[in-house]
Amino acid sequence: MMGWSLSVGLVSGGVLLALGLFLTGPYWSLVLWALCQQAVLAFSYNFLGGMGREFHLGHCAFFGLGAYVSAVCLDAALPWWIAMVGAGSCGALTARGLAAFLVGFRGPDFALSSLCVAILAGILARNLGSVTGGVSGLSTVVLDRGVPYLSTLALLLGTVWIHHTLMASRWGRALRAVGSDPLAASQLGIPGDSIRAEALVLGSALASLAGGIYPMHSGYVSPESAFGLDVLLAPVVAVLLGGPGTRWGPLWGSSLLVLVQEFLLTKFQESNLLLFGLFLVVSGLRAHTEVARHWAGLWAYLRAAKRSPCLRP
Repeated sequence: MMGWSLSVGLVSGGVLLALGLFLTGPYWSLVLWALCQQAVLAFSYNFLGGMGREFHLGHCAFFGLGAYVSAVCLDAALPWWIAMVGAGSCGALTARGLAAFLVGFRGPDFALSSLCVAILAGILARNLGSVTGGVSGLSTVVLDRGVPYLSTLALLLGTVWIHHTLMASRWGRALRAVGSDPLAASQLGIPGDSIRAEALVLGSALASLAGGIYPMHSGYVSPESAFGLDVLLAPVVAVLLGGPGTRWGPLWGSSLLVLVQEFLLTKFQESNLLLFGLFLVVSGLRAHTEVARHWAGLWAYLRAAKRSPCLRP
């Protein structure tokens, strides 16, 4: 039953988003596209960062890697779908190689190690000028907007389907067990490091695919747009806002994050970066105990209202 309801919901949501992307004006279509991108990053982060309960500060380094790989492929006049495949493949292979180093750490050690990966990626992007364009960035052709919009939408729907399917699976339960109590999980015979490595590779591949679409729309990639601090923190804050390890939390958190960012950008043009930085700090301190709790309460009430006629309006 859940599989059918999820499929119907994804198809309905995909149709509505596709209509919104093409029937709204340039500004709101751009906002919707940014929301879809952020939602993909948040859902992909929620595997290891939510269900696995790791503070993965280097997750969006794979978004930046995918963006650069795609830009190089597009600059070489390769088809856009090859650029996407290359971005996803490079992200998955890189994560597989880093997994042997990262999954041995937990807690603050993992957070700092993953952050070092992102910092190193930014340094390489600035210094490998012959490939990445250095601090000036890399320009490429801008494709017709239907390609990046529909690709992002398809990637979002696929990511949500994978996320929901795995969350209800034996693998998802094992990952949550490892995140909650690694020692108890190991006593039950759950291979913690192996499952965490799989979550790292899966989330990184999806983030790299999202990054592979980015230059198709923007036509430009720079170290700041690929590995900037706001890029690295966005999925972390979105999952904290929506609730780590929840089914729909990444979507709610991404929506709130994008809307707040756009509101500050349009209403407070001179101080938007300062205000957005304060929002990120407050979100990191209070989101899990306040905003996420309200989302969970609203969702629980809606589910109870569906079962009980007495609670229906």
